[in-house]
Amino acid sequence: MQLPSLQHAKLLTLSLAAAILAGCAQTADKSPASAENGAPAVSEDAETVCLLPSKQLSGEQLTQVQAALSAGIRSAGLNVEVLEADGTAEDCDLCLGFVLAAKDKTLLGIQFQVFEDGKPLIAANGPAQNGQLQLRMVGLYAKSLMEHYLKVKSDPESLAALQQAAQQGAAAPAQQPAQK
Repeated sequence: MQLPSLQHAKLLTLSLAAAILAGCAQTADKSPASAENGAPAVSEDAETVCLLPSKQLSGEQLTQVQAALSAGIRSAGLNVEVLEADGTAEDCDLCLGFVLAAKDKTLLGIQFQVFEDGKPLIAANGPAQNGQLQLRMVGLYAKSLMEHYLKVKSDPESLAALQQAAQQGAAAPAQQPAQK
């Protein structure tokens, strides 16, 4: 009985990966590599965000999504370290985790969680459009989230309110970048 559910999970994961990558071929000039080249140089003493591993994606799909996320994080002025497959939120002071959200085999979007000192701090969602999520949008969502993190971090009152909400189990409002 467990084998069919495992096959279903693999099929769903492959379908989601295909949906993410579907729009990428259409916008070759906006690939993660070109987005990264267009990102401002990040100083070595800037804070580093550790990118948590994903169990949903593997191989080329994982590499492309990690590159898009890394480009977005660097565009926000932060350094990035991609953690190995066994990496956890406790491995770094600041971590970003992500999962693909789906319902009935339809990609709904990407969900993010920022961890500070191993504890959840900010949660956000990046919606898919028509069941597809382009890598360019993944990078923009990551940039927007990390810019929000930096803004909250620089405002002690906002940070205290956010930490209090996290302790009470309330979710922070989702952040979505403006479309260009």
